[in-house]
Amino acid sequence: MPGIARPGADLPLANIPTKNKAPSAMTKCSARPSAAVALLAEWKDGGCENLRLVIGCVGPRPIRAEEVEEGLSRRSAEEIMAKAEEAAKKAALLCDPLDDFWGSVEYKRQIVKSLILRALSQLCRERTGSQEKSL
Repeated sequence: MPGIARPGADLPLANIPTKNKAPSAMTKCSARPSAAVALLAEWKDGGCENLRLVIGCVGPRPIRAEEVEEGLSRRSAEEIMAKAEEAAKKAALLCDPLDDFWGSVEYKRQIVKSLILRALSQLCRERTGSQEKSL
């Protein structure tokens, strides 16, 4: 069925231009229900000094997942990937999607979780130079 995100579907990833060239990623599901995740990381001394995570299009307004940001900041790329699943689950619970014709609350949260995992994977792969396939 066109317009429905399926497991393993190729969802676009994009780099977000930043003033100080900090690594960033944005990924979105253009199918209904729309969902978007923006991630910005500043790396220093082998660790992620500062991480920003914004979730959009699955609630009344975009939200910053500050609790998740704090849990992933000051960690290496390897540590971030080890905590990625837990962080994505926590962030997905922070959004406030509506249960409607386009999908249930659980379905929309699963999309957010998947997008966060992909964005974290992309940033960490770029940091470590890994060619492994993203989550």
